[in-house]
Amino acid sequence: MLNYDIQAGNILFYTSHSWADKLIQKFTNSEYTHVAIALDGEQCIAATTAGVLVQPINSPADVWSYRAHAIDNTDAHLQRGMRWLRGQLGTKYSWKDIISQVTSKLFGGAYVYSHREFDCSELATRFLINAGDFELPDDIGEYPNEVTPGSLHTSAFKMQVYRKVIVG
Repeated sequence: MLNYDIQAGNILFYTSHSWADKLIQKFTNSEYTHVAIALDGEQCIAATTAGVLVQPINSPADVWSYRAHAIDNTDAHLQRGMRWLRGQLGTKYSWKDIISQVTSKLFGGAYVYSHREFDCSELATRFLINAGDFELPDDIGEYPNEVTPGSLHTSAFKMQVYRKVIVG
């Protein structure tokens, strides 16, 4: 079903209730467990355990509007970000980033960054950086590989308000 409330570039924040998602929620102290970037009202690009791929938008999401927050709101910035995003299709999922986040939080120490692999929130953050039409808060702009769905949501909220969209 086409959802006219979701537009290209919107960041979709998801909550889920599987055992793995409950661990993510507890670890990150947030209800959000996954993020994706809308291609249109029907499809999004997401970093999943199967890699970066196009998938249908078929569950409720909190939506952060790209167009409502862009500085000059031109198509050129959005298109640059979308070109970069499409170029990431097929990229592997970054288990290294996830493991490094967990061990860094539990035991302290250095964070190991995995180049050319993404978890979901890093993919969304790098999309915003590549679109280049935002003043990102320092907490997400400087270290996008350390961003979680919850911290990206908090940072997006600092840039304005999102809205709840029910899909289906």
